[in-house]
Amino acid sequence: MLVLSVGLTGAPGCTARPASERPVVEPPAPPVVILNALSDFDPVTPGPAAPAVATAPPYRDPARGAWALDASQHRGVFAAAETVFAGPAGRYEPTLTSLTETDGESSYRLLVNGVAVGDFTNPPSDVDYAPHRHAFPPTQLAAGDRIAVAFSSASNGKVPEGNAFAWSRGRWTTLTLAPAPAGR
Repeated sequence: MLVLSVGLTGAPGCTARPASERPVVEPPAPPVVILNALSDFDPVTPGPAAPAVATAPPYRDPARGAWALDASQHRGVFAAAETVFAGPAGRYEPTLTSLTETDGESSYRLLVNGVAVGDFTNPPSDVDYAPHRHAFPPTQLAAGDRIAVAFSSASNGKVPEGNAFAWSRGRWTTLTLAPAPAGR
């Protein structure tokens, strides 16, 4: 049996420091987790089991490494893709990387276990497919949580297409989960 003497400062042969002089050891922060849209997320099929926000099917855009929504068939609605979190439990600050489009400002929603963490809309852009990063509020995650990203099509009425205007497709490429700073 091993017996450890802790806090016996002043005892002969004891070199332990008083508690007030010992360094505080913080538990290690969870690692940064980068989830790739196409390899780490599966499409959400609209239906009774889908998050209520997903009413259209997404499609893969391998040329841009993104999930997208076919705006020629689904305008002003949301599609979604989801994954099951397999990382260590902790408080994370999620950041979604979307792609801007000149023809519309798509909206995005992050959900954990069906509950919205936050929403944002891409900023206007003169450049197609420029990465745009949006940080959502910190959220607690545990292994097995279902993380969904919902994304919409939108038109800003600026890019003519036939007798109407072109629509963005809600493209996004990654969701980064960084440990939330203490106190956030």
